[in-house]
Amino acid sequence: MDVGMLLTGNSRGSPISGSSVFGFVAEGYTSWRYELRDHDGATSVTESFSHKPHEGWQKFVYDTVARRSTAMVKGMQQTLTRMKETLEH
Repeated sequence: MDVGMLLTGNSRGSPISGSSVFGFVAEGYTSWRYELRDHDGATSVTESFSHKPHEGWQKFVYDTVARRSTAMVKGMQQTLTRMKETLEH
């Protein structure tokens, strides 16, 4: 599978190449990681992300104004939905 099919925006992916783990860096500062595992005949997907912590006014903007945590969870769900649609077709 070409991981590029699942990504949008300014993201750079790493190939799956038969591995059950892949990841990408979005916008140059947020790293996303996906682990796919067989679970009773279905596929279990674990998604995680990390980014450099912000301080001062940037922390205020990301936490309070942009509500980054909420946006990250929403983005995770959108990515998982795209992944599911791609894998099932």
